[in-house]
Order: sequence, then structure tokens, then C-alpha cells
Amino acid sequence: MNVTLTGATGLIGARIVRALQARGDAVTVLSRDPERARAALGDIEAHAWQPLHEPAPSAALSGRDAVVHLAGESVAQRWTDASRRAIRESREIGTRNLISGIAPADPRPRALISASAVGYYGPRGDEPIAEAATSWPRSAWRGSARRPGLPSTGCAWPTCEPA
Repeated sequence: MNVTLTGATGLIGARIVRALQARGDAVTVLSRDPERARAALGDIEAHAWQPLHEPAPSAALSGRDAVVHLAGESVAQRWTDASRRAIRESREIGTRNLISGIAPADPRPRALISASAVGYYGPRGDEPIAEAATSWPRSAWRGSARRPGLPSTGCAWPTCEPA
């Protein structure tokens, strides 16, 4: 398979890259810092992309079997008003800019996996809580790929890897 990932140097993304490479898939990553991505991930095709400022490069998305979108501001930080805004904007704007890069891709990727996370929001009584109603998961469905998917991950903790 030919797969493009965003967020490839993050906690989940780096493990996905290794797993895809181990099974022989061709992996391309979109990164704010392609040199840092290559240093962290080894010999990999890396394209520059500033997700808050520009559409994703269509050349890195055209003809892919899948695009896995994991990029976003880390949630592992103190949640201030500013960090909440940065987290939300990184997902809304980043997803919108990824879709803007996919739109002119020819052929468009066969699948888009745009990940999110589950969370605990405290006691809410009868108040409905639905992350799927937020703007960034919805934007991943709009004409992005033939098969969009929106997985929600639970808690992801780093572990020691065997030597």
C-alpha cells in the first residue's frame, strides 16, 4: 500500500509508520519539519506542510491508498484558554487544509482516516456530548476520499519498547 501520514512523529504516528514499513508499505509523511521527521523516522519520503497556513501538498496525496491524519497540537499540556484554542484550531484548520490538498489530487486517495480522541468530560447529567458534532471530524467527510473513516482513540501512553 501507499500511505501518507500527518502527525507521523507523534506518539501514535511514529508507531504506525514503523508498522507500515515493517509490512513493506510505501510511507510518505507530511511534516512541518521534514528533516526532523527523517531524523526521527529514518529513510522516509517527507514533504513540508504547515497545516495551519496552507493546503497540504497534493503531490504527496495523489494516488495514495490511504491518508492517515493525526497531526494536531498536543493535548498533553496544561489546558489554558490559549491551549484549548490552539488544540481546536490545529484540528479544525489542519483538517480543512488537508482536505484542500486532497481536493485537487488526481486520483484522490482511496481512504482518509482522520483520527480524534475520546475523552472524559465530567458529570454532564442529560447534556449530550458528541465530538462527532464538532467541525473537524465533519470536515473530513466532505469529498475527501472514497472511504473516509473517523476512529476515536482512548488514552495513549508511551511505553518502553523492547531492545
